[in-house]
Amino acid sequence: MKTNALSAFIKILLLLILGWAAMVLIPFLQFGSQNLHEDRETGENLPHALSGLAIRGSKVYEQNGCATCHTQQARNNQQDSTQGYGKRAAVARDFTYQPATFAGINRLGPDLTNIGARKKSTDWHHQHLYSPTSVSPGSIMPNYAFLYEKRKINGQPSTEALTLPSTIKVEEGYEIIPTEEAKALVAYLLSLDQSYSLPESPIKEE
Repeated sequence: MKTNALSAFIKILLLLILGWAAMVLIPFLQFGSQNLHEDRETGENLPHALSGLAIRGSKVYEQNGCATCHTQQARNNQQDSTQGYGKRAAVARDFTYQPATFAGINRLGPDLTNIGARKKSTDWHHQHLYSPTSVSPGSIMPNYAFLYEKRKINGQPSTEALTLPSTIKVEEGYEIIPTEEAKALVAYLLSLDQSYSLPESPIKEE
C-alpha cells in the first residue's frame, strides 16, 4: 500500500515538474537567450533599444492597466494585416528590450504592436489620451485627463500645451500641459514599432 502511494506521489511530482518546465522554464530560457539581429542593408541592430523615457513610460502603461484592453501580439493573419496591426507575427525577439512584456489577452481596444508606426504624431497621442473620443469617435476607452495639468497661461502659451479641438472647452486663460508621466507614456507608445523583418518572422512582400 505504501509502495503504491509513493509511486503515485512520484508520478504526480514528475508531472508537475514537467509542466513547470514546459510552461515556465523553457519560455524563460528562450526569452533570456534572444540575440539582436543585424539588418544587412542598414547595419542596424534589431529590435531597437528603448530610450530611458520610453522605459519609464512602460511603467506608466503598466500602472494604468492598459494591457487589460490592449494586446501587443500581432498575428500573421489576414485580419491583423488588414487592420494594420502588423505585416508579420510578433515573436520573442521583438521583446528583447521591453522591461515587461504586455502581450495581453483581450482586444477591447486595438492591438498596439505597431501603434508607433501607425500613429507617429506626438500631438495625436496626447489628444487621444486626454480625450479618446475627440480623435476616435465612439471609442469606449476611458480618458486619462488626470495625466495632464490645467495651468494658467503666463505670457506666451507653452510650446507643450495640447492643441485641442473646439469641442473641448478649456477655461479662458488656461492651457492643458502633459505631466512627466504623460510624456513618458507617449514616448513608450511611439516606441512600439515592429515594422522590420526578422529571420524567424519576415515581412511578406505584397
